[in-house]
Amino acid sequence: MVSPFVFGKVVVNKQFANRKADIFRLSSNFRNKVNSVIIAPRRWGKSSLIQQTISELSQMSFYNFCFLDLFRIRTEQDFYRYYVNEVIRCTSKTFEERIATINQYLFRAKTQLALGITADNEFDVQFEFNQKFNDDVLQVGSEIAKKKHITLVVCIDNFQNIVNFQNSISFQRKLRASWEGQDRVVFCLYGSRRSQMNDIFTNPDMPFYGFGDLMYLDKIPAPEFSFFIQSLFTDTGKTISKIYSDRIVELMESHPFYVQQLAHIVWTHTDKLVNEDVFKKAVEELTERNLLLFQKGFDSLSNQQVSFLKALIDEQNLKFTSKDTIHKYNLQSSAGVIRAIEGLEKKDIIDRFNGNITFSDPAFKLWLKDFLKVT
Repeated sequence: MVSPFVFGKVVVNKQFANRKADIFRLSSNFRNKVNSVIIAPRRWGKSSLIQQTISELSQMSFYNFCFLDLFRIRTEQDFYRYYVNEVIRCTSKTFEERIATINQYLFRAKTQLALGITADNEFDVQFEFNQKFNDDVLQVGSEIAKKKHITLVVCIDNFQNIVNFQNSISFQRKLRASWEGQDRVVFCLYGSRRSQMNDIFTNPDMPFYGFGDLMYLDKIPAPEFSFFIQSLFTDTGKTISKIYSDRIVELMESHPFYVQQLAHIVWTHTDKLVNEDVFKKAVEELTERNLLLFQKGFDSLSNQQVSFLKALIDEQNLKFTSKDTIHKYNLQSSAGVIRAIEGLEKKDIIDRFNGNITFSDPAFKLWLKDFLKVT
């Protein structure tokens, strides 16, 4: 029997846990052509939320969905090439249709343009920089959508990576000026670097300020997550009491990825009914599966960062820059504490939101707590 719990990839349908209000809000944005900006830590299910939402709309022929991930995109030129390839790919059903689209919308620009074929028989457009041509690229989706009488939904993951482009602010102005006038294209931009995403979309001095509906994903409420776990156990002929489903959610702090992973491990070790022995073995296995990642993450930390994490584990409501805290945890100075926090945030070890500092990874926190006791 296949486990009903899914992690590490996009989750939809029965394996998707709740978020009914978020689905309703995002679906309403798509239907009403309102741009959306989704911000949440890594592995909180942003992609799954989007896929679950569009699964209800994809049956309608007048919607087309385009997906991009800027994780490996480092330059403005790379963005243009990637963007036009994906827009044409998602709006053209056949290779011949794609070639025709390129001829109609791209060859009109005075630039050096090359069409290549990848190993999986997909096309790839390459071109030299030309201001007019790049402006044309940003309009391709809108022009295709108008011609085909469709609504094109463009979903871009890791959008915060555009801050690393050379002349990033100028590039953002160009995107904003082009995209906000496209009445048949809806944009859904999302990312996990809260500080960067916040600066892009909530700073009045930035080009993308007020671009769309800003959605901060909350954790799935513990009672709903616990009921979700019990339901999937029941559907597969196994039983988990509320006590253990609650413990899974509590231990993993409602983190979608780790709740699903721990529930999966518990499920695989359960014959009929979850007991204490099964639960403890599952928690140990969860740590073992992620041990190399945890050790690698720990090895990258400075002594000050380790000291700060120990303080964070010990006392959640601690004033980290107070003299007592600095002395107790050997944090040297308040400036050193601030540098440690900034460094940990860049490494995705911690997350700062609404004045609170938490571990981004509850399983790493669990391992680190035991590791620091030993050392």
